[in-house]
Amino acid sequence: MDTITQAILGAGVGEVTLGKKVGNRAPLWGAVAGIVPDLDVIPGRFMNAVDYLTFHRGFSHSLIFSLIAAPLAGWLIANIHKKENLDWKPWTLLFFLGLITHILLDCFTTWGTQVFWPLEYRIAWNTIFVIDPLYTIPFLFFLVWAMFKKKDNPLRSKLGWIGIGISSFYLLFTVVNKQMAESVFEDAFAGKQMACIRLNTKPTPFNSILWTGTIETEDGFYEGAYSLFDPDKNIRFDYFPKNHELINHLRQEADIQKLIFVSKGLFVITADNADFLLQDFRYGRATSWRPNQQDNYFTFEYRIKEKETSEGSEEITVSRERRTGQFSKEIFYQLWQRILGNLR
Repeated sequence: MDTITQAILGAGVGEVTLGKKVGNRAPLWGAVAGIVPDLDVIPGRFMNAVDYLTFHRGFSHSLIFSLIAAPLAGWLIANIHKKENLDWKPWTLLFFLGLITHILLDCFTTWGTQVFWPLEYRIAWNTIFVIDPLYTIPFLFFLVWAMFKKKDNPLRSKLGWIGIGISSFYLLFTVVNKQMAESVFEDAFAGKQMACIRLNTKPTPFNSILWTGTIETEDGFYEGAYSLFDPDKNIRFDYFPKNHELINHLRQEADIQKLIFVSKGLFVITADNADFLLQDFRYGRATSWRPNQQDNYFTFEYRIKEKETSEGSEEITVSRERRTGQFSKEIFYQLWQRILGNLR
């Protein structure tokens, strides 16, 4: 999730853990714990596009990191706030819970979280978009309300738990919505009488009502959109050939192998003049939910360039392809209308 949401979650956890004892210091340190895992973006700025893919949400988002960092932070905070007469153990618990809930929340998103680092397996449940106001805003409201109460006020603790309860219920709501959407995608594709290798569904920006689905077949991918408010369950699918054979001669390259691994094989290859574009179908097109969508701009796509070195050998470079000007007020209005089932 976005950094603000993770800070709010950490603050909420800190509040219910030590708010009664240390007041607003608890949510403030909880917010710090909620931000710490995402500090991996700092060293990521010095990495190439491919290395960052495998680094982000890696060690800093792992159980091992939480077990190491929490007692160190607990000892440091206890020494900073010696007047509170708390040893390092309660602060360690607060920091550990702030870290581990950050990791858990990220598992509900699409990117993939390496919880069990150094194992390469990443968890991505794909139920919530990285920014979702319906998760964040109610949580923030009750957290701020609680922080304005004195630490010995019984209402303060209740408000903290209400904030956590509402946000947790919303997460459950996204899981249920995903299951309903997946069922519709499966039924809609069954009529095509083609073998489905796997189905990948994910929410569209800022909501959990409108979903996009990617269905993999032997030769390509079918992508469609469905809102839980749609008046019927007829889904229009757009087809994209895999074209994986275009880069068969590059598959032994380390960067190509990393891209294939991170994308879980959900990618298409497009020839672009002398280059290739590897387009990650875990996320699909940025605005695939728009009717009669002609733009094949993908949220994550990578340009693969081949060039001959001075020694006569071939080398490749991979860079993140970034396009600007893709979003506007009109598109956000269309997104809202599509969520409501009014634009198909």
